[in-house]
Amino acid sequence: MKANAEKDDGIGVKQRYGVNGYPCTLVLDPSGKEKGRISGYLPAGQFVQELARIVTKP
Repeated sequence: MKANAEKDDGIGVKQRYGVNGYPCTLVLDPSGKEKGRISGYLPAGQFVQELARIVTKP
């Protein structure tokens, strides 16, 4: 899901997950519980590595 945290339903997402900087990528489980986040920009390779780390952690 992509949300604009400055408008509409994105404001609720921002508040619910405590987002205070952009960009912010949240990785959620099916129930909406946060598994991890990536704050700020990362080069593509680092971004993929960080996503892999988040989704494979228990």
